Amino acid sequence: MVQSGRLGLAVLALCTAVAAHADETALDVDYSLRLAYFSHDRLPTPGPAQSISSLWLRSNMTLSTDVKLYTEGWLLAVADGQGDTGSRADLREGWLSWSQNDLDFKVGRRIVVWGRADKINPTDQITPIDHTLLFSSDDDHRSGSFMTAVGVPVTRTSKLELLWLPEFRPHRLRLAAAPGTTLQDGPQEGWVPTQAAIRYDNSGSSIDWSVSYFNGLDRMPEITALSPTLFQQQHHRIQTLGADVATTVGALGLRGEVAYTAVAHGDQADRKHSFLHIVAGGDTDVTESINVNIQALFKHVMGDLSPARFANPLDQVVALQNNIISEQTSRDRYGFSARIGWHGFNDTATCELSALVYPQLNESLLRGKASYAFTDTIQGFAGFDLFNGDSESSFGALRKTSLGYVGVRVGY
Repeated sequence: MVQSGRLGLAVLALCTAVAAHADETALDVDYSLRLAYFSHDRLPTPGPAQSISSLWLRSNMTLSTDVKLYTEGWLLAVADGQGDTGSRADLREGWLSWSQNDLDFKVGRRIVVWGRADKINPTDQITPIDHTLLFSSDDDHRSGSFMTAVGVPVTRTSKLELLWLPEFRPHRLRLAAAPGTTLQDGPQEGWVPTQAAIRYDNSGSSIDWSVSYFNGLDRMPEITALSPTLFQQQHHRIQTLGADVATTVGALGLRGEVAYTAVAHGDQADRKHSFLHIVAGGDTDVTESINVNIQALFKHVMGDLSPARFANPLDQVVALQNNIISEQTSRDRYGFSARIGWHGFNDTATCELSALVYPQLNESLLRGKASYAFTDTIQGFAGFDLFNGDSESSFGALRKTSLGYVGVRVGY
């Protein structure tokens, strides 16, 4: 986090300095100031209410006809109800692109999101997500990692993407240590030059689809025991082979996504198991202002999930915690997602209610968001997250992180 913060501060300062001296035709700089109040933080043992102030800067610079530079980052200040304060910074993206005869080359820190399903994407293994951040938008929780990417055109509507991913940045989760124990971070960021991904994508025809493959460290953490009272997060190598498809039939938009993730030594207590993950559904406009989206969800886990298969009680504890973190508390995990969105008043107001439910496991997540644009550049927003589930379930472990928030945004 310190390394990312220093990069973020340096790049944001550079953007500001360049913006003050650059030709307006060569550089486009935009900002966003966001103020918000959250009922508490997103940590597993919630603290007091949090007041959030963040400054976002992004820039697009055209260096030549074929070469462009893009940067984006944020500075964040936090103050809680007890007078404690803190700050963070992050360079979300900072990359250089070169295009020639439909051949694309990009190098730098980028956010790459794969998958055509709605928000639940089994093939999405490239971009780290910080679930502890107090931001209202899911997209804002994402951050890039350093990579080189080459896009090679194959046909008029398809291309082959080759990615080398030497920088490893993990997901940050809301993990709690069991009573009487300590959970520490493992090696969180570093240089892992043996990570790569490839994707063949077809877009712009009647049916959009892609197939992809990722080989690298799992951004989702797993837990290992260093002693009976000391536990550590760690990240192991995975391989994910996936595909997605999207098309329209009349007024109905259809989409599907499937991925198989292979985990080496998945029979060990400190590893998740290999699994198959499928998402399929669609959306339609019920009226001019109301859209409904519904998806079916299925995950099948390979191997024996029972912590009792281990004779050592400490291994049983580790296995149970990893089952909860990886949403592998059941061999088959059936569920559905539903989202209804409304916009009105000349598109100045929006409202969205979404649910993620696994009925046989008694787990659910209910989310609500609303916004209103007072002017072209000033927007107010409010929302809530509500987790529910048994204490030894994946969503039940997040019940205490349920929260509400209100805020205002100036700029993009």
